[in-house]
Order: sequence, then C-alpha cells, then structure tokens
Amino acid sequence: MTLLRTLLLAEVDEQIARREKFETRDFMTTEYLSWSSIILGAASPVSAAFGAGKPLIAILGAMSGLLVAIDKAFTFSKRSNWNAQYKLALKSIRYRLTDPQSDENALGDQLIKVHQEWNSKFPGSKG
Repeated sequence: MTLLRTLLLAEVDEQIARREKFETRDFMTTEYLSWSSIILGAASPVSAAFGAGKPLIAILGAMSGLLVAIDKAFTFSKRSNWNAQYKLALKSIRYRLTDPQSDENALGDQLIKVHQEWNSKFPGSKG
C-alpha cells in the first residue's frame, strides 16, 4: 500500500468517525428536545388541573415552546441527516480506496470534491 493511499484512508476513517459522532449527538439532541417539549407541554395543563400556581404553569408552557424553538433554530435533525449523508459519501470513497487497482490520485481529488460539496450543504450555510 502506498503512502498516499495510507494517508487518504486515515483521513477518510477520521472523517467517518467524526460524522458518526456528530450524527449521533445531533440525533440524540433532537430526540431529547422533542420529548422534553412534549412532556413539559403535557405537564402544564396537568399542573393547572392540580391547582399549581400561575407562575409554574407559565414556566412549564414557556419551556416547552423554548425547547421547540431551540431545536428549530439549530436544526439538529437536519444536521443529523447531513452527517449521515456525508458519512455515506465518505464510505463510498473508502471502499474504493481499499481496491488496490483504484487510482488513488483520482480518489484524492474526489475526496476534496466530497468535502467541498458537503461543506456547502451544511444546514444553515449559504452554500
């Protein structure tokens, strides 16, 4: 295996690991925010039914809406999907790099294009 192929494989493996890490983090964050919002939204009328004070009811209702706003503002679900799709593009290059007959220079160029393409598609970017 040539030095270039080894370096490309190392870079692709590192990027795949990063995409997996951030995909999981963003997915878990959106799940946490969604479920917390649902629970807080349900807790507000239940609290009112049991005679809780108006400040508590207002706080529970506001927190539910705030969590939804945070999820929408930071687009965690879109970011999770973006990481998953980016990871698949990287895995495609990785599979081709393991073929000793593949042109590593062309795959190196393709890796740069994949990085440029997916970085321009990041949710919220102007790319």
